[in-house]
Amino acid sequence: MPTPYSQVFDSFLSKIEDSTYLALTDPEIETDLTKLLNSSLIHFTYPKVDIFSKDDENLEFLNDISYSEIEIIARCMVKEWTGRKIRNIKLIEQALSDRDFKLTSQANHLQALLDLQKYNDSEIENLLTKYSYSNNLKADYSGLAGD
Repeated sequence: MPTPYSQVFDSFLSKIEDSTYLALTDPEIETDLTKLLNSSLIHFTYPKVDIFSKDDENLEFLNDISYSEIEIIARCMVKEWTGRKIRNIKLIEQALSDRDFKLTSQANHLQALLDLQKYNDSEIENLLTKYSYSNNLKADYSGLAGD
C-alpha cells in the first residue's frame, strides 16, 4: 500500500521552525519539501523497504513505509534543511567582513545551526542503528525450545 509523502512532511515540519514556509503556497511548499525529501534519501543507509520507488507527481512512496522509516527520512530531511540554512549564512559571512559578521546575530545563528546539525547527525545515527537491529515488529522465535 502506498505511503503518502504527507506523513513524512508532517514529521519533518514538526521538527523545524521556518517562517519562510508561511509565505509560500501549498504547491510551492510541496515542491520544496519534495526536493528536500529526494536529497535526504541518500542518508538513509540500508533501508529494509525500497524507499527509492516513489512517485513525485502523486507525492507517495510506492511501498508501505513504517513509522521508523518515516522518522528516519524526516530526520534526514532536517539534515538537508539545516545544511541549506548553513550554506545560506556562509554566503552572508563571505559578503561581510569578519568583524561585521561577528557583531551581527548571524554568527550566533550559524553556531546554533551547526550545533543542531551535529545533534541531528547523532540522532540519525542512533535511529539507523536501532532500525538495523529491528525486525519490523515481527516476532522471531527461531532458535527457541531447541529449534
